[in-house]
Amino acid sequence: MPVKKGSKRVYFSKVKEAREKISSEALELYDMYKGLIRDAIVAHDFETASKGLQFIMDHIPADDEGTRLLDPSVDKTDINKKGNSGPIINIGIKLGGIPKQAELPPSVIDVEPENE
Repeated sequence: MPVKKGSKRVYFSKVKEAREKISSEALELYDMYKGLIRDAIVAHDFETASKGLQFIMDHIPADDEGTRLLDPSVDKTDINKKGNSGPIINIGIKLGGIPKQAELPPSVIDVEPENE
């Protein structure tokens, strides 16, 4: 899609169209999703069924007052969290081949304070 000189570039021009399409088919998609969960239960694939049910529970939209059926899962990461969000890599180094030095016995030194 060519952009005219001086006009604002529109990113993701199809997003609005896709959202409208998904909204119009929401009940069909929901019924299909529930059918897949039922098929997983019949096939004794309880892990898949459990994940599907958890997904539905986590994504139930809030009502007009903003009340949700469930609070979001505690295992979701906070996107707005500040700081490092990548993996932490710890590297340890062990030196070898260095002969162990003999330990000196501890010694006590008596020190007397000087009076000025």
